[in-house]
Amino acid sequence: MRTDLTDEVVAGLSPGIRKTVLWLHNLGFDTTDSGDGSNYKAGMECAMPYPHVCIVAPPSELASACDRLRGFLSAKGVDVQPIGPDPDDLQPFIQGTYDPANGVAIIDLHGVNDAMLFPEVAP
Repeated sequence: MRTDLTDEVVAGLSPGIRKTVLWLHNLGFDTTDSGDGSNYKAGMECAMPYPHVCIVAPPSELASACDRLRGFLSAKGVDVQPIGPDPDDLQPFIQGTYDPANGVAIIDLHGVNDAMLFPEVAP
């Protein structure tokens, strides 16, 4: 079930990830959590220190949804990498997980933000 992005929800998104979330949503992805890293830098310890977007996916389509996302990112010039061992050297990566206890599949997109996807409109 895809969640609608209301004006209020969009206004509450971190400014450096807002266009990315809208882009993903327009591609049919059900985004559920995101951030551009600025809240962590502002002292919100529960926030992630880097850009991220979480996407809910149908469990039976998790791998194909990850591949589809990678294809869209590649078309925008983003080179998705394997998850690396050094968290300080964050390269764009995608990770899909499934929790059989609640039947939820999540795609985590890390290291991608508006400036990377939309350099023509970046400040």
